Order: sequence, then structure tokens, then C-alpha cells
Amino acid sequence: MYNCAIMNINKKEIRKFAVPLLVMGFFNYFAEQISITFASRISLENLGSIVTVDNFLYSLVGMFGIFSVAFNIKASRAIGADDEDGLNSYIKSIILLNLKIGIIFFIIVLFFSSIFLKLIYGFSGALLHTAALYLMINALYMLIQMSLFAFANLMKVEQKTQYMMYVSVGIAIMHVILSYIIVKVLGFGIIGLGVINMISLVVELLIYLVLTRKLVAKAFKAKANKQLELIKYGIPMFGQEFLEGVIFLIAVDAIVAHLGLGELAIYSVIFKILVFLKISIYALGNTSTVFVGQALGEKNNIHVKQSVNYLLKVSYLIAAFLLAIIIIFNKYVTAFFTSDAKTIANVAGYLPVVVVAVVGIALYEQFKYVLQTLGAQSFVFMTTVIVNIAVVVLLFATTALGWMSLFLLLALYTLNFFVLGIIYFAKYRSIIAGNLL
Repeated sequence: MYNCAIMNINKKEIRKFAVPLLVMGFFNYFAEQISITFASRISLENLGSIVTVDNFLYSLVGMFGIFSVAFNIKASRAIGADDEDGLNSYIKSIILLNLKIGIIFFIIVLFFSSIFLKLIYGFSGALLHTAALYLMINALYMLIQMSLFAFANLMKVEQKTQYMMYVSVGIAIMHVILSYIIVKVLGFGIIGLGVINMISLVVELLIYLVLTRKLVAKAFKAKANKQLELIKYGIPMFGQEFLEGVIFLIAVDAIVAHLGLGELAIYSVIFKILVFLKISIYALGNTSTVFVGQALGEKNNIHVKQSVNYLLKVSYLIAAFLLAIIIIFNKYVTAFFTSDAKTIANVAGYLPVVVVAVVGIALYEQFKYVLQTLGAQSFVFMTTVIVNIAVVVLLFATTALGWMSLFLLLALYTLNFFVLGIIYFAKYRSIIAGNLL
């Protein structure tokens, strides 16, 4: 039986957990964007290639990092159920699993980066050379990032996000300083940016290793017998991320790339604005997996509902505040990403679409995380299959008919998340109404 005693969730504990994630996300974002600005101001080719490769890496990390989300959920439940042996097994299993994934990605990028960029994105000439070079420099990205995921999620389930914040702020400051010296002063451009990214990731990984050494040493005495369980739990989520983060996003990027360099530059800025707005959404979604997961482990139905409602409200409040700033100071915001006057002037016309998109994305992300934590990951996957395929068909159909424009593409992109968000919300309400937790 679930403990349905009427007790309010500890909002202070949720804020204590979520605020460092928010600070960390925003610091990392601005550090990265300042560094990219140094390189991308050199040419539109640099801007387009950096954003395309970053989107590709971002998609893959989101897809394969889903096993770390499965770890978040399972480890949080183990903590809620006071299962220390199970927690240690999950820790060792996720570290080894992520290490294997990172090594495989490194080998693939090493041999097939140029072929992939040419076939999928249609890059050629200077744009292909720049993008391939940047991707090759970042070949180790997945290996290091997957290791970071394991240690970062370990600190999350231990609710030590304040230490993550300190590390992140320090790394962000170091990243900006190195970018200014190597990219801006010494003029190494995109090569320097790629090297700096790797240096920052390696330093961050070493710090996490030091911070978690005792817990990891203890966990490695246990058996790594949870790898298959994490894979099985994560497979539907993996499929969902593959469709959303790889097939869907690659389809969108590929269509934009064929619209022309000017449209690619506008889209690149808009996408960066959306990534900025998603920082708080993702941070609060991650918070959901921990606190909803622990409530499930404690068999506390009331806390599940209270956590979900509270985090959704906070997500929309933060998004509304950030959107207001972006709309009021839109020219300055756009100038942060590019110095191209035409791009700066054109981005403002697409901001209404961004506002609508964020409403749908916030609903989608929050209830995606919640449903996955509640064990409805297969429903999330099947729904994503149907909606993503329908929208991708619309994207290519309108392109084939010659109707495609950047505005229409962004509208269909927004529609995808709105439809999924509404369906996920309805499913959550159904689960809650049926007391099926």
C-alpha cells in the first residue's frame, strides 16, 4: 500500500537540489556561447558548422545518456527504499555501461565523421572541412561526457548538487579565459575551440573523480549486475530519444541546411535561444526523476503529485521570466550569437514562434520525465514514434512541394512538442486518477 498520509513535500529540499542545477546550466551555457562567439564571428561557415556539430553531439549525448536517467530513477528508488546494496550495484553498473558506450562512439567518429556530415547534412567545400575538423577534435567528447554523466548523476541521487555547481562555475570561468586567450588573442579559431572543450571536460571529469572517490570505491566492491536492468529500463527511453534527438532533429537540421546559409544562420541563433530556455526545463525535469523516484520508493502517492505540480509551475515561471528578457532585449540577445546585421534583424520576426514552442516544450519535457519515472517509458516511446513520424512526413512533404520555409519548419517543430506534451499530460492524469503508481 502507498503511504497517502497528507504531508506536504519539502519545497526547500527541492529548491536546494534544483537551484545548483540551474546555476550550473546557465554558467555552462554562457561559457560555451562566449567561446563560440569568439570563433563564429570569423565566418558564417564557422557558425553553421559549430552549431550543426554541437546539435549532433547534443543529440547523441541525450540519446545514450538516457541510461543515466534510468540510473537516476532506479538509484532514487533504492535510496527511498533504503537499499544500500542495490544502490552500490547501480553505481558500478552505470559507470561501466557509460564507459563502453563512449569508447564505441570514439571509434565511429574517428573513421566516419566526414562521410556522415556529407551524406546527412549535404555539407561540402569549406563548410564540410570546418565541420569535419571540429567533429574530429571532439571525437573524445562522448567518452568523457558519458563518464561525466555517470558521476554527475551519482551526485544528483546523493543530493549533492551544490558541489556540482561549484565545479561547473569554476570550469565555466576557466573555459571563457582559455577561449579568449587561444581563440580571440592567438587566433586558433575553431581548432582552438575544440581543444578547449576537451580540456574543460577532462578537468571536470578529474574533479568529479576526486569528489566521488570514496563512494565509487565502495560501489566497486559490489557486483555490476544491474547493467542489463538499466539497459532494459532505458531501451524505450533510448528509442524515444533516438527519434526526437537524432531522427527528428537531424531531419530538421538537414532541411534547414538545404534552405541556404542565411537561413541556417537564423536557425542557428533561434536554436541557441531555445537551448538557453531549455536549461531550466531540463534541470527541473531531472529534479522530477529524483524526487518522484524517491516518493515511489517510499510508496508516497501524495508526494508524487505534489512534486510534479510544483516543478511544472516553477518551470513555467522561469521560462516566462527568461522569455520576457529575450523579447525586450532581442537585438542584444541576437548580437550575443552573431555579428551579422541581417541575421540580427531577421531573428526578431521568429520570436513569437519561440514563445509558443517553449510552452509546448516545457509541458512535454516535464511529463516525459515523470512518465518515465512512473514506469510508463514504453508509452512515451510509442507515442513519440507516431507523432515524430507524422511531423517528419509533413516536413519532407512540404519540402518536396516547394512550400518549405524557415517559419513553416519552426511551426511544425513546435507542433511536434505541443502534441506530445498534451498526450503525456493526459496519460499522467489517467495514471493518477487510477491510482496505478
